[in-house]
Amino acid sequence: LTIDKSLLPAGLTSEGEPVIYELLPAGGGQGNGIVAFVDADSDGKFTDGVDRLVFDVKVQEDKSDSEFHVVFTLYDNIDNAAPDQNGDGRADLLGANEQILDLPVKLTAEDSDGSTLSTVMHLGVEDDIPFFGEASAEFSEGSGLLITIDSTEPGINRKSVV
Repeated sequence: LTIDKSLLPAGLTSEGEPVIYELLPAGGGQGNGIVAFVDADSDGKFTDGVDRLVFDVKVQEDKSDSEFHVVFTLYDNIDNAAPDQNGDGRADLLGANEQILDLPVKLTAEDSDGSTLSTVMHLGVEDDIPFFGEASAEFSEGSGLLITIDSTEPGINRKSVV
């Protein structure tokens, strides 16, 4: 199972600073992943202990006979747009609406004969709480693959069985 960052939103910020996405390669028994971070050292890549990690999405296994686990962990806040209910161009202190941020991640499964199946898993954040949303699959005829999103596990670290 591979994930990619191509559908994640541009212009995301945390504490007013831009969030950058980096694709992590598979290795060490784990599949690939995505880290979203604020680039404190301005080198364009995630440096643990230097850059501020905002969230990550990781595939827990690099190979599987039937099932993979995807974990979405939120480490820091993601900025919401300030409400301007009276339309004066300034942020209002009262009347803020709860915003749900969609973080779509593309998943692609490949079976032993090379058939692939892709889906988009919609991760979300509402009031600094992560959750799994809906998934839509693109089925390829005769692939024998099925992607199921199981988002029943509660807690901050949400898992998805694929």
